[in-house]
Amino acid sequence: MPTSRNAASRCWLLALLAASGLQSALAQPTTSAPVAAGRPAPARPLSLDDAVQLALTQNRQLSIAREQVSENQYKVAELHARNFPKLSALAVGGYNSHTLDITIPRGAMGVYPATGPIPGADVPVYQGSHTLVTGTVQAVQPLTQLLKIRTGEQVARQDVALARTQVRQAEWQVRQGVEKLYYGLLIAGRQRQQAELSLQAARRQRYDAESARLAGKALPAQVAAAEANVADQEQKLLAVQNQQADYAADLNQLLGQPLDTPLALAPPELAETPALPLAAYLAHADTASLDTRQAAQTRAKAALGVKAARQQYLPDVALTANYLRVQGSLLLPQNSVLVGGILNWTLYDFGERRAVVRQRESQQKQAEANEQHTREQVSAEVQKAYRQLQQAAALTAAAQKAADLRAAELKIKRDALAAGKVLPTEVLSTEATQAKAQADLLAAQLNYRLALTQLQHASGQF
Repeated sequence: MPTSRNAASRCWLLALLAASGLQSALAQPTTSAPVAAGRPAPARPLSLDDAVQLALTQNRQLSIAREQVSENQYKVAELHARNFPKLSALAVGGYNSHTLDITIPRGAMGVYPATGPIPGADVPVYQGSHTLVTGTVQAVQPLTQLLKIRTGEQVARQDVALARTQVRQAEWQVRQGVEKLYYGLLIAGRQRQQAELSLQAARRQRYDAESARLAGKALPAQVAAAEANVADQEQKLLAVQNQQADYAADLNQLLGQPLDTPLALAPPELAETPALPLAAYLAHADTASLDTRQAAQTRAKAALGVKAARQQYLPDVALTANYLRVQGSLLLPQNSVLVGGILNWTLYDFGERRAVVRQRESQQKQAEANEQHTREQVSAEVQKAYRQLQQAAALTAAAQKAADLRAAELKIKRDALAAGKVLPTEVLSTEATQAKAQADLLAAQLNYRLALTQLQHASGQF
């Protein structure tokens, strides 16, 4: 090789080593926010486990789902309180424009010759008051309603169980969303490094093309093609930067923190977890799957709905005790106590209650059919997730092999560059290719992990 080319290669060796510092950055935490001019914004170190726990603690949607559990628990307490007597008080006061006066009229007892009329004049017995005040204190203890109340309490407890199952579903969705965005942000960081290396290689190729044109060894079209390649690589780098910013904002939103919070993600250790036999997942899914559990809870709630509808035929019977105090009337006793019972029974309603029972029975049949359908669907999902896990394992192995080969190729190119046998442009291109292989490997590992979590969730092992 000519001496001038060896000298040029050595001159570019230092530049290549500086550029290859990007390759070592693959092992460093990925920062989601660019460094601002002047003082860099402090990035928050964040591992995958920390991100998951932060999302489970601060996510708004999860907070709403957990509050729904509390709401249904308070509803159970409300219905349970209806089993006990209810004490109420009522006071009524008013002004009566007409008073109730009692007078014995003159001669009401007869008119006698010796005495004349008896009484001889009108005798007022009672002068009524314009003001009348009554107060009542009543205690009511339900009897037959206790059956309806307990059924309603059982329905409310089923609502609590359903709400808790929905919280588990929401937690899994948040957990999987965090994993997707976390790995997506890591992959975007690798893709950004690849794009930066590709841009450096394109700029070096443009420099070589311009140098060759000045020496009369290249056509202007070759320089234009090199310029176009640089523009293309700049566009790809900008697209990756935008995607990285979107992933960071989405992850911050899922974590329940400001969207512009800078993050420094630590690449997690991705040990491949061996899968169990398919039969083990299917057997566990039949009883532990969240979808199956929710369908069974809905079916139990529908059965209680039928029971409650049939109980509407029962009369409402309750014991009652009343204390009454009256002021402003001498005709009524001032204090009185009444103990007895209350009966309220709808004798005929033109088929309203029968129609409600038929509606609830229809809902019960729908819930039973839905439970059977859900079990079949869960079984199909488990089998599909198991196939996807096997496919992801094969893709991960192929990606690992490609990454190892690209790393070996890069070592050979660097040794050749040190010996002056290749140009720095070739090494930069190989570094970009090796960075792409690393990004593909990380994507394959993410796909395997997501397939495994999907299988565990479908079978109820998550």
